Formats: sequence, C-alpha cells, structure tokens
Amino acid sequence: MQAFKYVIIGGGVVAGYAAKEFARRDVQPGELCIVSNDNALPYDRPSLSKKFLLGKKDEAGILINDEAFYRDKGITVKLETPVAALDATRKRITTESGEEIGYDKLLIATGSYLRRFDLPGSHLNGLYYLRRLVDSK
Repeated sequence: MQAFKYVIIGGGVVAGYAAKEFARRDVQPGELCIVSNDNALPYDRPSLSKKFLLGKKDEAGILINDEAFYRDKGITVKLETPVAALDATRKRITTESGEEIGYDKLLIATGSYLRRFDLPGSHLNGLYYLRRLVDSK
C-alpha cells in the first residue's frame, strides 16, 4: 500500500490550485498524491465552455499546472483512478481497481457532477453535455 502525508481526491480546479499551494508551502517530494477519475491533469473547467471551445486556448493552456510541475515537485498524480471507498478510521482510500492508498490528511475536492436532462427529447442527437475536457474535445 502506498501512503502519503496528503491526498486529494478529485482532479479539477481545486486539486490543481491546492497542489500549487502545497508546493508554495514546501511540501516534500512524495508527500502529496492527487487521485483523479479524470484522464487529464487538473485544468480550469470554466475555460472548457469559453476559451477552449472557441480555440483561444489549447489543452496545455487550460492546465492549472503542467506535467513538469508535478514531476519536479514530486507530486504523484493518479489519473483515471476512481475512488470506490473511504475508510476514515484507518485513513485510507480504496480505488475501483482495489488499490489502497493511505493518508494522514485528506482533501475531498470532487466538485459537482453532471446532471442530465430528464425531459422529452433528451435522447435526441445534437444534445451535448459539457463536464470534462474529453467532452469539449
């Protein structure tokens, strides 16, 4: 089992800016892990429906921190890693794949979820939902 001093569940805006703040406060390499269900590094979600869709920013332009930031600071980022269970007493999370990750301090920053229309016509072609980078692509 891997264990970290700090674990962030969620890969959105809060996770990216929290990682930046941890780095500013001199978190040591190997102390911070971000566990994200997303397939991309933390990015600025509001830009998806604005600058990214309009072509004013590319994928790299909406990232909160680039890959080198996490690597250079020794921050572990686990992408496409949904969390299945949280055991606050034992201070560990379990991913859907069964991996256990221990922590001393936990930040849950999962944000909102996509709410689909339950209206007549909601199944028709041409209706798109925008929540993740992959949706914008």
